[in-house]
Amino acid sequence: MRTFSIGAITYAEDTPAFLAAIEKAYDTNIRPACRCTNTQEGIACYIAKIEGSYIVKRMPETGDKHAYTCVSHDPPSLISGKAALIDRAIHEVEGNDEVRCDFAMKKTSGRAPPVTSGSPSEVVADPKRKLTILALLHFLWDKTELTHWRPFFSGKRYWSYVRAQLVEAAKTTIIKGEPLVSMVYIPAPYVDTEERKKEIQAEQNKVLAFLRTNKNSRMILIGELKSIEKKTANTVLTLAHAGPKFSFLIASDFAAKVQTRFSNALALADTLNTNDRVNIKIIVIATFWLDSNGFKVIEEISCMAVTASSQDKPAYIPVENSYDADLITGLAMQKRSFKKALRYNASKLQMPVFGTLSDDGCNTALFIIPDDMPEDEHNQVVKDANDEGIPLLIVEKTALTNPKLPNKIG
Repeated sequence: MRTFSIGAITYAEDTPAFLAAIEKAYDTNIRPACRCTNTQEGIACYIAKIEGSYIVKRMPETGDKHAYTCVSHDPPSLISGKAALIDRAIHEVEGNDEVRCDFAMKKTSGRAPPVTSGSPSEVVADPKRKLTILALLHFLWDKTELTHWRPFFSGKRYWSYVRAQLVEAAKTTIIKGEPLVSMVYIPAPYVDTEERKKEIQAEQNKVLAFLRTNKNSRMILIGELKSIEKKTANTVLTLAHAGPKFSFLIASDFAAKVQTRFSNALALADTLNTNDRVNIKIIVIATFWLDSNGFKVIEEISCMAVTASSQDKPAYIPVENSYDADLITGLAMQKRSFKKALRYNASKLQMPVFGTLSDDGCNTALFIIPDDMPEDEHNQVVKDANDEGIPLLIVEKTALTNPKLPNKIG
């Protein structure tokens, strides 16, 4: 558990005294200091207020100053695809994150037909220089710390909180000189009241007005998938909370690729959505534009499976396969705190670690050996961890729901 000093007093995170102290510090513009290192002054952080909650976040360009065991530390490449992108596709500049993306936000003549992120391509490019559309989603999930889980969060993480975090992160994420918040649509939670319906309609009208005014521009949508249905000529994608009238078209010649891209996530949801395992939602990220008939048309799209909201299980934690889901179940049953690793542009074999514990005092990396990983590559992961001084625990597939883990500290 992290500790912070506010003035002359040091507090343990997640205690009532700390929560009261950061609220007061926020009101009086006092910065808390993270005590993860042995420095006398600690490492200055800032407090964000989101949906009525106060959250301590690291200051820009300080990720390398925090201890390896601190959740604010920039993780090495073995346990995060972000490491290979820092100072290439991701730059921290004056409190903002400037990101370079490999997908277009404006219509360009002669551009090749889009393919879904993650699908095969004959184009050879350096994956470290730009974010794919899925990598952008991973970046936002990391930036908002939605990859982190502690038992304290149980029953408190719902779409309203997730959306508020994403909107806040979008304000300080810059794409081609513009804040992401000016070009992203993230549906607000639907509430069946006339007042909320009017607010939702106004939000959607604002999106349409932007695209009508900027005819060559694209916007980005991020939301929970409700359905993908084949209609007469096109496929229609509908988001939860957006309402059935604010749907998106997928052109018929593009739909098959989209179905292929979504097939693993949809199959995972069908398999795991039972009472004794974590349930699954699918988060969609896509670019879209407005055609001459006023239809919102998807241009590039990807998705990420996450755990669903629950009173007793981790919520909105990314999941790639049933092994991930089983280990999340096991960690939740033992009331453990952890951080889920995300690959960004890396392949599963390039970055196979599930994530790290954040309550054992040394951030042990949890490694589920992929079925298709050759033994020499498996051994290389172990060697790399040893070389970098990263504690590594191989979790056997037969023990995922009841793993033998290092003891909790604190």
